[in-house]
Amino acid sequence: MKRSVIIVAVILLSVFAAISIRKSTRDMAVPETAEDSGLSAERKAEIRRFWDVHRRATYLMRQGSWEGATAAYQEALAIDPRHEDALYYLGNMFFELERYEEAVTTWRRLIEVNPISARAYLQLGAVYSCGAQGAPFDLEAAEREFQRALAINKEETGPIIKLGEVNLLSGRREQALTYFTTAVQSNSKSVEAHYLIGYLEWRRGDRDAALQALRQAAELSRPKQKPAGEPLGEGDTRGGGPMLTEGASRRSFFALHWMALKTWEHTEVSERQMDDEYKGLDHQLSLLLEEGRVK
Repeated sequence: MKRSVIIVAVILLSVFAAISIRKSTRDMAVPETAEDSGLSAERKAEIRRFWDVHRRATYLMRQGSWEGATAAYQEALAIDPRHEDALYYLGNMFFELERYEEAVTTWRRLIEVNPISARAYLQLGAVYSCGAQGAPFDLEAAEREFQRALAINKEETGPIIKLGEVNLLSGRREQALTYFTTAVQSNSKSVEAHYLIGYLEWRRGDRDAALQALRQAAELSRPKQKPAGEPLGEGDTRGGGPMLTEGASRRSFFALHWMALKTWEHTEVSERQMDDEYKGLDHQLSLLLEEGRVK
């Protein structure tokens, strides 16, 4: 009996060790399907080359080398034109480089490959609504893309916030407020939603609600100190070079406003500070309207 138990234990330990080794080397290895299927040597070599190029592209992207990453993703897609991640990130690189039409074309290619790619629809909507110089500006198209993203994934608050933005840019303030309020009910930590709720409440004269929302946004935007030794979260780049922004400051007309909250002093937001902040945003919206960019 004891001998049987020992044999089983040895087998289990061996399996566990094999799994551990496999996990530790997975990022460096060719996918199992390439090695174990009946593929030819040339096809296996092609698959290896794709993953080598893809890893290089991802490394360059994470370092903020947009031009290099763009070239590498294009090289990867020359090998596998239907790879979803490569298409998605190539579109992001074009966006970073302000090559907006190429970004749109690339995300459209991703949708041809995967018609339910919510992230592709989100990025398309962002291009059409960001208001950046040189970007196509079409709020009706943006709303369609965000609605498609929401229909695919109703659990995500991203499309809801973006639909709120489109409605705000279109002058439909009450509908925008409904979207932002819905977003914070699902994600109470959304700095952008709280910030824009504050603006809309300020616009309609509810100063108490506006101040409360802005204070909440400012509090949530303050950097949180991680305990010593805690693992870095996704996107944290301490010591790792520039973080991928994916055009964060240009993906939304409102981004530069709410993202600036993290630079505010750690004191309670005053009514005067609120008025200055929202008057500035209101002025920028008015300029956008005067330029004829918002119909």
